[in-house]
Amino acid sequence: MSTVNDLLRKTTSFERLFSLIYSTGFRLTGNHQSATLLVKRALHKHNNNERPEPVEAIKNLCRIFIEDTANSRQQLKSDPCGSNTPTRHNNQVQEALLNLEPGERTAVVLRDTLGLSYAEIARVTLASEKDVATRIASARYKLKNLLAAAAV
Repeated sequence: MSTVNDLLRKTTSFERLFSLIYSTGFRLTGNHQSATLLVKRALHKHNNNERPEPVEAIKNLCRIFIEDTANSRQQLKSDPCGSNTPTRHNNQVQEALLNLEPGERTAVVLRDTLGLSYAEIARVTLASEKDVATRIASARYKLKNLLAAAAV
């Protein structure tokens, strides 16, 4: 499994870095407008001439997402980042991801989309490795059941 540093070493251009961060933001929020707003907030310290520190940008993205969604399950279901655009998807996996709790969703996206280790996810999310393992196991179980139900 890749480490954060291995993954980010391969990210040599700003466009590639932005694409990686945006993809993570989309998997967390479930819609393009919300992902764009989330990425802008995560990268707010940087201007066009300065390449953001990749690990910090991903940490910011995840922390902002968790903070934004932790307060209200209603906001999470209808609009993860506070825009007024309803969340609609054709992708069953993305729909299933949107039904997970913010901590579970963040952990499983970081593990299964970015390929981060449990230790790296713990550093990004400020959780213990045990909590990360629990969140990933719970998220995968829920995803399996949601996707099985959708296939029927």
